[in-house]
Amino acid sequence: MKRALLTALGDTVPASIAGRTDKMGFPTPFNDWAQGAAHDYVRDILTTREAMGRDLVDNRTVLTRVGEGAAFGRTFWGLFNLELWQQTFHDRAAHYRGLLESQPEGIPLVG
Repeated sequence: MKRALLTALGDTVPASIAGRTDKMGFPTPFNDWAQGAAHDYVRDILTTREAMGRDLVDNRTVLTRVGEGAAFGRTFWGLFNLELWQQTFHDRAAHYRGLLESQPEGIPLVG
């Protein structure tokens, strides 16, 4: 995505910015949030029927480890985001297929 953006912007972004190697993501104290203000939200996401029946990730175990690790740790954050992705795309695959099938021939779904 970054490469496409830089290609599209061409000479608009100075080389000193485009070529930086010292960049990093935006860390958040998700482990702390999951034990505090976001606890109910995290629990709701990880305890859906679908989440509890995943083949590759045991969300029951994930739930028992809420808040473990450093405040800015990435393991729990990654597993939580994987579940959000599963719910958004995998669990709704039939819905998306229906959208494709309902399109009249020759009319694209996007611009």
